[in-house]
Amino acid sequence: HFTDVARFKSRISAEDFSPGKDDKLTVLKMMFHLADISNPVKNFDLALAWTGLLYDEFFKQGDQEVKAGRPCSFLMDRKTTNIAGCSIGFINMLVQPAYEELVKVIPLSQV
Repeated sequence: HFTDVARFKSRISAEDFSPGKDDKLTVLKMMFHLADISNPVKNFDLALAWTGLLYDEFFKQGDQEVKAGRPCSFLMDRKTTNIAGCSIGFINMLVQPAYEELVKVIPLSQV
């Protein structure tokens, strides 16, 4: 993620950046990636529902890891994971910075 956003940021800053021509695929790839992490930009009820489903899946994986005698992966431990805190971190560290770069190219994508 961080490499992709840094590459996108660098490309859109280039003097020869051309989103409608040579860089169209670059912009489309970033939009596709943002669609994958877009849950927090949806309306609250929908985002909350999907967050619940995501963490249900994470916690089930963590339960299986513990049952198999393996250490629980990051964000997968239902006993220690703070969903609200993780969600804020996800938004601040991943979603917002990536969308801020897209807005430079497509201003109407601002949320």
